[in-house]
Amino acid sequence: MELIWEGIKQAFWLLMTGDFQGALEEADRGLALAPGDSHLHLERGRALLKLGKAEEALEDFQAAVEGDPSD
Repeated sequence: MELIWEGIKQAFWLLMTGDFQGALEEADRGLALAPGDSHLHLERGRALLKLGKAEEALEDFQAAVEGDPSD
């Protein structure tokens, strides 16, 4: 679980520094380990939105909302 949190923090940091592609890649790596993680779907959606991929972002935002309520 700690590895997942590190990925979430890294994706968030990359988003804040403007590296949207890097944030997307970090979120993808995390989701490969924890496909249902709401936080990772949220960060992935934010990165996709910044990359101009609104439809794909919407899918991740939906997955974040429907994800594990304990997240």
